[in-house]
Amino acid sequence: MSDIYSDFILEPELIFGGLNEEKDPKLGLKYFGPYYTSSEKKPIARIKVGIVGDNKTITLSKRILTMLENPIKNNESNRWLYPDFIGFKLNNVIGCEFNNSDTWNETINFLDISRITNIGDVNIRIAKSVNLFVDKIKNILMEDKVDVIICALPYLIEEYCGISEFTYGAKRRRKKNVFRKKN
Repeated sequence: MSDIYSDFILEPELIFGGLNEEKDPKLGLKYFGPYYTSSEKKPIARIKVGIVGDNKTITLSKRILTMLENPIKNNESNRWLYPDFIGFKLNNVIGCEFNNSDTWNETINFLDISRITNIGDVNIRIAKSVNLFVDKIKNILMEDKVDVIICALPYLIEEYCGISEFTYGAKRRRKKNVFRKKN
């Protein structure tokens, strides 16, 4: 029988605003705000967010962004393990908010979705879905510079192109040999 060896790795300190350290990211954000480099005048105050999805998933994404602006109270009894979230606001220690404009959103309509879901070959269906999102992202980036783009997958795209009974048999991409001999 062999000896069993174990070791304990200490949890690293994370760095937050003012170069303050904290192990728990929730507590670090709550007390010190986000980290920013000394070369930055201030942390980013506004994060411009674009959204690609159908009407329903764009609406849901906007609702989540609004929820994140406000404090989120936790109902758990252990306040250290489950602290409240203070929200993304300019006037608190996080000092940052999300901005979304309809000009930064691209809607995938039902016709686009049905064209994709009607494709029989699963690999082509997934590729067409990816290309649809890439095209919508390009449209957003031509309009304005955004910091983040949320890809809010419509239910049918997720069902027909994600991991489900509709994607059995999809081929996995093979790793290419980068170091092939040249003739």
